[in-house]
Amino acid sequence: MLTAKNISDFLKSQKVSISVNTVMNYLKFLSDSFFINKISSYDIIGKKIFEINEKYYFEDTGLRNAIGSD
Repeated sequence: MLTAKNISDFLKSQKVSISVNTVMNYLKFLSDSFFINKISSYDIIGKKIFEINEKYYFEDTGLRNAIGSD
């Protein structure tokens, strides 16, 4: 599972400077192209969707495995 902050932090640790907003733009593009799927956090007790902490999953695990992602 991926979040925009996690991706940005990982890239910064690899000496690639990228903002969370840029990562979010890329994630929106990939989501719109059905390459990844955005899942919102949901409060079961309060029955509401949180506006933060969305997670992203690959739609096609075969494509994910082909590009060498974990």
